[in-house]
Amino acid sequence: MKSSKRILAPISLISVAGIVLTGCSSGPDGVYDFTRSEYLEPAPSVGIDIPDGLREAAGADAEGLLVSSAIAGSRELEGSQYCAIDLGISYTDDEAFETLTAPVYGEDEAAADVQEDIRYLSNAVAPEATEDLDTIKEDFLENAREGLQYEIDFSRDEDVREMSIEEYLESEAYDDRVEEFSLEGVDLARSVDGLAAQAVWDRYRSWTEYVGLGASASPEAPGTIDAAVQEAVAGFEEYRAELVEESAQVPEWENLSGPLGFDSPYSMEDFDEADLEEGSYFSDDLETVTVVSDCAKSSTDEDSLIPFHFPIETEDGIGTFASVDLTVMRNGDVSVADSEVDGYVVDANGDWITAG
Repeated sequence: MKSSKRILAPISLISVAGIVLTGCSSGPDGVYDFTRSEYLEPAPSVGIDIPDGLREAAGADAEGLLVSSAIAGSRELEGSQYCAIDLGISYTDDEAFETLTAPVYGEDEAAADVQEDIRYLSNAVAPEATEDLDTIKEDFLENAREGLQYEIDFSRDEDVREMSIEEYLESEAYDDRVEEFSLEGVDLARSVDGLAAQAVWDRYRSWTEYVGLGASASPEAPGTIDAAVQEAVAGFEEYRAELVEESAQVPEWENLSGPLGFDSPYSMEDFDEADLEEGSYFSDDLETVTVVSDCAKSSTDEDSLIPFHFPIETEDGIGTFASVDLTVMRNGDVSVADSEVDGYVVDANGDWITAG
């Protein structure tokens, strides 16, 4: 929730004192602590701190905080149309750093997605999806039986209506159905097990198209329900394993950029003042980010905001505990144009309380 109370608060350098940027060896010119919506005095450098009062008010909600403070200092660019901010980041601890730089898609995410893929398979024939493979097989078999029985019961041929499922599958009437409905050169199966296997495979093929694999699976299903389910699950696992492998190749700075709120991430090796592009450039140690942006026309220029997030680890993954929007002007002044703390606001007495 955006803070609407705009007051000046005492400046404290406790949490940001250990962060030093080039040109800011004595620390920042001031510290923003979220007790007002804007930092009203533009300065060459600004510290951004999660204050103790907010941590205490948030209690367990702040336990997974991954970044505790930062300092933003303007960076001089020679002859560029852009402006830049150097952001020094203070991670909560080494574990927090590892969490933020870890691959976005890992083994845990893959395992969870495979279970969801299996539920997608199940949902084709069951009102309540399940992950139990034996139940899925029985559901598809029952669905095949019910379909065949429906054809028998509503047939215009009285002789067919007197048949069992097994008799119908061997009848001339079913021969006609095979000829009419066989697609892509694949004949309808002549057993309940085979029909169930084809239904599983059709669902699996729809999944391959949904995830962008196209019609990569053969239209001809494995011969049995057991084989069809086994091959479908193997396909789920193979696809998710490939995503894990691809994610492992992504550089740490790219993994880090999202939780910190940055777009267009680059390595600092790509930083070239003679040919700059807008974006966020990460140092080798990932403790400093140089953000290149349009120069703000004022300290609150909404067209030139630079977001910075304080990420937090929750049961649902990495979220945002608090955030600020920064600006930098061509004269080197840095400002906090706006801020937000998820679920907490400052009351009229300057105390942190839950929002709402």
